Amino acid sequence: MRNGDLNGWRAEFERLEAAWFVPLLAAWRGGALPACELLLPGEGQTLAARLEPAARWKFWRRPAEPSRLLAEPAPAVPA
Repeated sequence: MRNGDLNGWRAEFERLEAAWFVPLLAAWRGGALPACELLLPGEGQTLAARLEPAARWKFWRRPAEPSRLLAEPAPAVPA
């Protein structure tokens, strides 16, 4: 995939969503996974997101703004 190939990036993201993220979310929501942790590496930092069973009940909370998520330091990732 080339830099600037927006259609290629979009198609790849849709493939990842269908093949990985949708089944992962379904398994977590169904209780098959006790927790789900995603590590998203970036140029300057890594964003870590962990979903635990109690998070299933937090549907009423307003989602955090992306700028706030990126401003907060990510938790240390064990080596």
